Amino acid sequence: MSGWVLWKRYLQPLSATVTAWTIAELMALAFAMFWCLDAYWNVRVSLPAIFGPWFAISGPSWSFLIVVIVFAGGKGLTGRILNASPLVLLGQMSFSVYMLHQILMKIYFTHDLVDQPSIVFFAPLLAMSALSFFLIETPARNFFARIVHGRATVIVRHSSYSSI
Repeated sequence: MSGWVLWKRYLQPLSATVTAWTIAELMALAFAMFWCLDAYWNVRVSLPAIFGPWFAISGPSWSFLIVVIVFAGGKGLTGRILNASPLVLLGQMSFSVYMLHQILMKIYFTHDLVDQPSIVFFAPLLAMSALSFFLIETPARNFFARIVHGRATVIVRHSSYSSI
């Protein structure tokens, strides 16, 4: 919620160039990577004991809040690339990928297919995920949207950039 407030109040009204937003996006990504790979572990051991449990649980999540805030409007080149229709669709299918990858991995290990090229794993995974998304997940979301809101909602978005 605090990220949304920061975005709406301070960042969305900013009129900066695409180059400035792209630099901000890349800096946010670099900071999050630095925080996760190095700084988090150094700060964690130097905190007073009272903050230890909270910090251990929350970890680097706040650094990703910065990434989400900066990418929220898709005003930079990186955000616009990530907002391309195929990548948005892949993001929407990610739950299906998550749910199906373990099943497929079990099949691959059981039938000793581990030495096969990656495409032998990822092509069926993406195909099964797409089927699951379009034939199960999207109709289920629309069904529950009709129950809750009294209307069906369009879940799959094929347009390019849309504002928050």
